Amino acid sequence: MASNSNISHNSPSRNYFWAFAFAVVLVGGYQTWRWYSAPPHLGASPEAKKKLDGLFTALTARDEAKLATCMERIEVHFAEGKLSENAVSELRNCCKMAKADSWEKAAKRLYWIVFEQPQ
Repeated sequence: MASNSNISHNSPSRNYFWAFAFAVVLVGGYQTWRWYSAPPHLGASPEAKKKLDGLFTALTARDEAKLATCMERIEVHFAEGKLSENAVSELRNCCKMAKADSWEKAAKRLYWIVFEQPQ
């Protein structure tokens, strides 16, 4: 006669616990990823929005002169303390992408930065 003492039976409550734990880890990981991958806050002033609109226009038009002008204005805005170092770094990266002939990629990056700003 075979002994059933070596067979483990998973109870439904134990299965629910592991499913819940997995869901918590999954949601927590997603939220952590979103937190660390979010772009820096640029500031909600109308002046800052104008500068970003101008930069986006320069990127989509692939106009190097307008791009340079917009970046000069952004640098002045940064020097006045109205933009953080992280925000200016992101905008500089967009400019570098455009100068490396990745205009569309730079425009998409800027669009993502603006889209992810708090309302």
